[in-house]
Amino acid sequence: MEEVCQIIQTISSVIGVVVAVFIPVWIMHNQRYENLLQNYLSTDFAASIKGVIDFFKDDCNSDVNRIADAYKERFEKDFSPSASDKKASSDKLHFQRSMLNNFFWGLNSCAKSSLFLRHKIKNEFTRNEAYICKILIYMNLAVDSNPDFFKNVSDIKYEPMPKTKGMNNSLKNVYEILKDQTRWIK
Repeated sequence: MEEVCQIIQTISSVIGVVVAVFIPVWIMHNQRYENLLQNYLSTDFAASIKGVIDFFKDDCNSDVNRIADAYKERFEKDFSPSASDKKASSDKLHFQRSMLNNFFWGLNSCAKSSLFLRHKIKNEFTRNEAYICKILIYMNLAVDSNPDFFKNVSDIKYEPMPKTKGMNNSLKNVYEILKDQTRWIK
């Protein structure tokens, strides 16, 4: 009888530890999802969705083959000296694309973190968001394939690191972490 009590006690302890770990992780994943939903309901997000859809419908005539050229034209127009004075950052297609990319990256992260959240996401979002993801994929391919969007600034790597303080210390720390990263170098 004593052995049975020890086995039950051991099983109860293991279950207690698993629950003690699982509940905070579950709360963390749900909190991250709730933060994404708050972003989804913001006016900046709505403007970004509208901006990307308008770009695809109006500038590209709903043709994915026109996205690369139309995006380059729009980028140059949005960031020309005359436009940058008049247009807020949040009104620029490049910012809108970036904001939506970050949102959908977070949504993907939530879906991968929990089967419950994956099911919730499938129920709370529609096919229209999937279509927006597809437009974003084509826009991102246009950005990745165009050297005008990513200027090579690697010549700076040969310059010595200056002495830093304050905010620059944080930048220096990030530089040290990333300086040997080759993931996006072509």
